[in-house]
Amino acid sequence: MLIILSGCSGAGKNTIINKLLSESDRFEFMPTFTTRAMREGEREGFPYHFTTKEDFERRIAQGEFYEYENVHGNYYGTNRRILQEKKQGGKILIKDIDVLGTLNLERKMLSDEKIITVFLDVSSKDELIKRLIGRGEKDIELRMRRYEMEISHAKDYQYIINNVEIDRTVNILNAIVDAEISGKAFEKADEYAESIESQSDVPVNLAYCGGRLLITSGYNDYLSALNSGTKIAKRID
Repeated sequence: MLIILSGCSGAGKNTIINKLLSESDRFEFMPTFTTRAMREGEREGFPYHFTTKEDFERRIAQGEFYEYENVHGNYYGTNRRILQEKKQGGKILIKDIDVLGTLNLERKMLSDEKIITVFLDVSSKDELIKRLIGRGEKDIELRMRRYEMEISHAKDYQYIINNVEIDRTVNILNAIVDAEISGKAFEKADEYAESIESQSDVPVNLAYCGGRLLITSGYNDYLSALNSGTKIAKRID
C-alpha cells in the first residue's frame, strides 16, 4: 500500500509524516527526488533525495521517474527503482507529493498497487499564511500563488482531512489505513447525520468518533461509488 499525502505549503505534511513514522513501525517513508536546496533540519534521503537540475534532467531522459513536476522553479519526481525496492519491504509506504504529481502517479502506477490519496486541508487561507510565517517562510507570495489550484484538486483525492491538530490527524490516518486494509464499508452515523452540516461541496462527509470513521452525509453517494468501484472524495473536518 502506498499513501500519498498532499496539501498546500504549510498544511503540515512533513509534521504528520514524522509523527506517523515515530509512532509506528508499519510505515516507511518514500522520498522524492528534488532539485531544490536542502533546508535546515533536512538530510539526504529525508524528506528528499537532493540532486542538481542537470542530473534530474538526465534521469528524466533515461525514464527513471514514474512522474515529475516543476514546482516553484524546482523539479520533484518519483523514482521507479527506489519505489519498487521499498515495496519489497512489506511496509506501508507514505509519500509527500504535489497535486499534479499525484494525478500523474495514479495514472502510471501498476493496477495491482493499492494507492490511498489524502489531501491535508487547513481552515482558511489566512490560517495557511499564519503557519507559513510561523515556520519562517521567506517567500510566502510564491507559495500562495498555487493555493487556489491546489485547493481545487482536493476533490480528486480519496480523503480530505482538515488538519487542525496533529495527534487527531495521525489518528484519522491510522483509522483510514485500518479501514482500507480491512476492506469494510464505512457505517452511516445516524446519530450525527442530522446534527452535522456538510462543510463543503465534497460528496461524502465523515466524522472521527471513538477511533472510527462514520459517514455523516452523502451516504447514498458513497454507496454508489462503492458499488461502481469509482473514487469519491470523503472529507473529515
